[in-house]
Amino acid sequence: MRRILCCVLLASLGIAAPSAANDPQETPRYNREIRPILANACFQCHGPDPGGRKAKLRFDREEGFFGAREGGPTVVKNDPAKSPLYQRIITKDPDDLMPPPKSHKVLKPEEKEKIRKWIAQGAPWEPHWAFIKPDRSAPPAV
Repeated sequence: MRRILCCVLLASLGIAAPSAANDPQETPRYNREIRPILANACFQCHGPDPGGRKAKLRFDREEGFFGAREGGPTVVKNDPAKSPLYQRIITKDPDDLMPPPKSHKVLKPEEKEKIRKWIAQGAPWEPHWAFIKPDRSAPPAV
């Protein structure tokens, strides 16, 4: 109900309601859609905490995806089939599956699809939102 009222209010002001996250043609944004998936399922072992980090791999930094690693980068832009990150989340082999079964974390099919789509569309990187200069939007027409 609240969402409907917000959309009606925005429409009455001539402002389009945000719908990029639901647009099948839109590239998933790292900060809005990919980072939250990884933060929930992967950051425990591949996040900013050096004490818990595994495989010297960080998913909160750009070099964790695209940096030089033995065997190549974790993400191959535009090619999920060659991206170890994507291959590890879709494998049926429990020894290679990420997140590992013992973590009791499971990616939903729609989360896997968002990651696949993000990689297929070039895996555009965004730094943490706190480091992005805000853009001043134009005021709505009155």
